[in-house]
Amino acid sequence: MDRISIVFCSDDNFAQHSAVTMRSIVEHCSRPADIDFYYIHDGISEEKQVRLRRTIEEFGATLTFLTPDVSVFKDAFINHYYSLASYFRLLVPSCLPQEVHRCIYLDGDMVVDGDVAELWATDLEGRPLGAVPDLGVVLSPKRTQSKAKELGIPSESGYFNAGLLLIDLDAWRRERYADQAAELALSRPLKSHDQDALNAVFTGRWTPIDFRWNKMPAVYGFSMKLLLHAGKYRKAIEARKRPGILHYASRHKPWKARETEGFSTPYYDVLRRTAFADCAVTSDAPAAKSERLRIALGRVLYIPFESSR
Repeated sequence: MDRISIVFCSDDNFAQHSAVTMRSIVEHCSRPADIDFYYIHDGISEEKQVRLRRTIEEFGATLTFLTPDVSVFKDAFINHYYSLASYFRLLVPSCLPQEVHRCIYLDGDMVVDGDVAELWATDLEGRPLGAVPDLGVVLSPKRTQSKAKELGIPSESGYFNAGLLLIDLDAWRRERYADQAAELALSRPLKSHDQDALNAVFTGRWTPIDFRWNKMPAVYGFSMKLLLHAGKYRKAIEARKRPGILHYASRHKPWKARETEGFSTPYYDVLRRTAFADCAVTSDAPAAKSERLRIALGRVLYIPFESSR
């Protein structure tokens, strides 16, 4: 049985949150001892590296830290709440050992309650990439047209979120896909950084994965646009009540406010079982009003997200 390779990328600030994601992965995986974690970073402290290892050690998973030269991205465009570390995923094919032929890339603002062994077994249907459509874009004709114009891609080609990527590393290395995306991302300011670049490079070359493996705000909260297109996106609504991956893909992060039932509870629940449990992670501020309203409305119309642990 092949091993499962999972990759994270971040700076020191996100180590604690990645620990939550990693712990949730091993807790719900049917074969956690077969997981090899790889962590690409540019300066995670020794103390946090030790804490990350302690977080998963009882499950038998391995953890390898990789510190590549990231200076190529020193002048890369950054806006909003992103950091330079978002570009590090473009280094995955070159950083991972050549004997690793496939990997799962995950953002560090996720909580997993599904078995990643199921995700690992996903058939890419001969394509080099698997990802989940980004409902924040595809449900908006205005944003879809804007992306099509900015990236020079057909509006009907779709647009994926790069927080979860199932990667055929052999194909990426052979065709230099990551290099192509990096060249594009560095050539001009793209609103969604390397995610835009990856969508441009993989137009017509990616396989849509079940929405449950990247449940973004439009899924875990209330989305009027999703409700209005319920027929077309029924699988996205159904994904809410299926185990998979919860993705806090917005500026509202769970660790920026005190625990809020239905929103950040899954994050804090797992945090308490990591080696970062004793760390101060939040102010006493409540979750943003907009997020509380989204959750309240979501509870009325959809099945609320709850950890299945």
